[in-house]
Amino acid sequence: MQQVDQRYFSWNYGLCAPADRPVRVIGGSLHSGTAGVRRFLCSELLHNGWGEKGPVTLPAGNPAAMPDGLSMTWFSLAENTFFSGTFPLPSERLRQLFAGGFHHPLSPERSTWTTVLVGCAPGGRLSVWLSGQGLTVEVAHFAAAETDLDWDIPPSRAEWARTRLARTVGEREAQQLFTEGAGGERWDNYRRRFAWSALVLGMGTDATATLVVRSFNGEAELFEFRGGGGAATHAETVSPLAHGVPKSMELHFTCSAGVRRVAKVQCDELETFAAFAKLSERTGASAGLSLHLDVTAAPAELRLYLCDDLYSLELLSAKVRISRSS
Repeated sequence: MQQVDQRYFSWNYGLCAPADRPVRVIGGSLHSGTAGVRRFLCSELLHNGWGEKGPVTLPAGNPAAMPDGLSMTWFSLAENTFFSGTFPLPSERLRQLFAGGFHHPLSPERSTWTTVLVGCAPGGRLSVWLSGQGLTVEVAHFAAAETDLDWDIPPSRAEWARTRLARTVGEREAQQLFTEGAGGERWDNYRRRFAWSALVLGMGTDATATLVVRSFNGEAELFEFRGGGGAATHAETVSPLAHGVPKSMELHFTCSAGVRRVAKVQCDELETFAAFAKLSERTGASAGLSLHLDVTAAPAELRLYLCDDLYSLELLSAKVRISRSS
């Protein structure tokens, strides 16, 4: 852990935006009363993925206090709109998270965070995460206001946005965005949390497995399983029960035949949210759901089920790719 005491830490910082909703960052910074201002690097287009840590800015000098404020101004290509705002960050919570760190199932020593990550989404949505050791957790969320800037680009700002959006997402998707809107409320829905746990079925009796889950809210979590479908040990970070809705998963496991495999899963957005909403509505928001990953050896197969105490919904639209693993 890279901490000097309970107030100062070594941390870097970076930006992200949805892969299909590119933005251009005009200016932004993290600031605090003791650490000064740390400005973000501004590139022409940002679309590295929601919650994805792309290029980061490394700090110069000694460990510093956690930031207590965020300022961001950016241009949303899909909306042809500028957004801007200055917001207070929960610096005491950030300090506690950095100081406490977290238990990573694959590491014998306690780990801590390394990166403050800021994401810009449609409708002025802003999310702030902490990232470290392949894990990501959201710590703040804001809504920036629309603003007007004197920013003329030939032949026009709208045409500049249209052509670059088409290069990024394709002509058809770009036209659909301009016609139907960027859908900022979609990122509000992404932030929904549910009480659920994971369970791997079909492993060998003495086998182990690790599961990395990336959620639609930009978070990334890790679970470790021991012994023939036993309950998971979760990478304890902030909340051990309330998780985002899975967007993608990577399961490393040993099947009952003793073969080591890796399964990569891409969840269907509509199907997965509908399943979580349906079962949580039936059981209540606080009742726990279970995500079953049922693996078989021959043929190599993975089937996904979301279950409560009575019902099981198979996630049939999820795309699964299985291969041997060393």
